[in-house]
Amino acid sequence: MDLLSLVRQLGRLLDENGQAHIILPFDKLKSLDRLLAKHQFYPHKICPVFPRPEKATHRFLMTLGKEYKP
Repeated sequence: MDLLSLVRQLGRLLDENGQAHIILPFDKLKSLDRLLAKHQFYPHKICPVFPRPEKATHRFLMTLGKEYKP
């Protein structure tokens, strides 16, 4: 599923107080962030995932929803 389809499905499935939890490759973070802003979603938490302490981030975990949480 591409990112646009993912965001559209989240818009269809989540109510105003709902949250989604996703895991994606780290290189998709900026693209996803732009799409979320266009579709009025807000990231609540972002957690980078390192395979080992000496390795670069390769995934991220994100909690997001329609409600803005500073």
